[in-house]
Amino acid sequence: MIGSIIGGGLQLAGSIAGSIASARAAKKANKMVEAQKAKNQAWYDRNYNQPATQRADAVDLMNRSREYMDNRNQRSAMTNAVMGGTDEALAMDKANTNQVLAETAANINAQADQRKDAIEQNYMDQDTALTNQQFNTQMQKAQNISQAASGASAGAAGIVGSIFDKK
Repeated sequence: MIGSIIGGGLQLAGSIAGSIASARAAKKANKMVEAQKAKNQAWYDRNYNQPATQRADAVDLMNRSREYMDNRNQRSAMTNAVMGGTDEALAMDKANTNQVLAETAANINAQADQRKDAIEQNYMDQDTALTNQQFNTQMQKAQNISQAASGASAGAAGIVGSIFDKK
């Protein structure tokens, strides 16, 4: 009888300790997932809202295009000076330069829409994965609590059974 009571008590204590440890682990896992979600949100905010024309690759492309067009305008101005070209021809070259730069900026902005779509999709995929992780943690926690309650019930039943068996 004493052995049954001690065994039931140990089973009850083990179930309670397991439940507490499981709850602590689930809480820690949820904190880690929440931290990762915050990082994911910060990454999304930083990248999604970044102006396309301010990105390093876009600035480099605009600078190289402007440099190329300025060199072209200088060559055209020298050619006009030697050959006797008109001011209208130089003005047309400068207008063409401005048009090329405007088209380059428009292309950068068009590509920015595709980039934003990719960023949004990546963010949503990460958010879904992290939410699923939290869901799985909660399901495991619920399952562990159920097992602990079942174990505690079995331990308590063993104790009560051993007390009444003697009488």
